[in-house]
Amino acid sequence: MTKAGDQFRQSDVTFWGFVALGCGVLAVVAANVSALIPEGAFLGLHLSRLEGGSITELRQKVADLSADAARLRQDTRQNQARLTLNENTNGDIARRVGALEVTLPALAEANVGGIGLDRSIMTSAIATSPQADTAPADGGMVAIRQTPLDIAGTQPADTQPIPAPLPAAQFGIAIGPPIASTQAKATWDDLSLKLGSALLGLNPLMNGGTVAGDGHLVAGPIADVKDATALCKRLEAVAVACLPVPYIGARITN
Repeated sequence: MTKAGDQFRQSDVTFWGFVALGCGVLAVVAANVSALIPEGAFLGLHLSRLEGGSITELRQKVADLSADAARLRQDTRQNQARLTLNENTNGDIARRVGALEVTLPALAEANVGGIGLDRSIMTSAIATSPQADTAPADGGMVAIRQTPLDIAGTQPADTQPIPAPLPAAQFGIAIGPPIASTQAKATWDDLSLKLGSALLGLNPLMNGGTVAGDGHLVAGPIADVKDATALCKRLEAVAVACLPVPYIGARITN
C-alpha cells in the first residue's frame, strides 16, 4: 500500500488551484461580455438558410437603390430643363405683349377715322303718335303733345369752309446697326423675324445709305414721340439698337 503522503503532493494542489481560479475568472468575464453584446447579434446564427439574407440579395438591393437614385437624378435634370424653357417662354411672351401694348394703341389711333353720327336715332325713343298729356289751366284743361324735332328740314347756317388741317408730324424708330441701302431689305426681314409682333403695323423706310454703312432703317409711322420712346426701350431690352426719329426716308424696294 502507498503512503498518504505519496497520494497528495503540493504540486497537485497548486495546479488544480490555478485551474479553478482560471475557470472562475472566465465565468465572470463571460457574464460581463454577454451583457454588452446586442440581443440580435447572434440571431442570424439561429436562422435557417431560407430565412436569412444572402450576399447576392444584398447586392441586388444595392443595385436597385443605385438605379432608383440615377432615375431621380435624371428626372431632376429634366424638370430643371423644363423650368428653364418655361422661364424663357414667359420672357418672350412678356416682351411680345409689351410690344403690343405700345403698337396697338398707335395703330388704333392711326386707323380710326371720322365716324358719322346718325341723327335719326337721337329721337327714336319718341313715338310717332304720342299720347297727349293734359295739364290744368285757367278755364279748363290743356293737351300737351311731344313730337320729334325735324332736324333734316332745318336749313344749315351759312358758315365759312373749314381749312384742311395741317399734316401732323409723324415719328418712327431707327432700328438696327448702320447699313447700306442695298442691305435694307435683308436687314428688315431679319429684324421682323427676330422681333415678331413688336413691329406689327410698322412700315420700313431707308434713311441715308448712299455711302456704304451710313444709313438706318426707320420703322413707322408712330403718332406720338412718347410711344416711339417706349417702344425703343422695349427693343433695347432685347439687345436691339433703337432711337426715336422723324419718319422720313425712301421706301424699300426688293
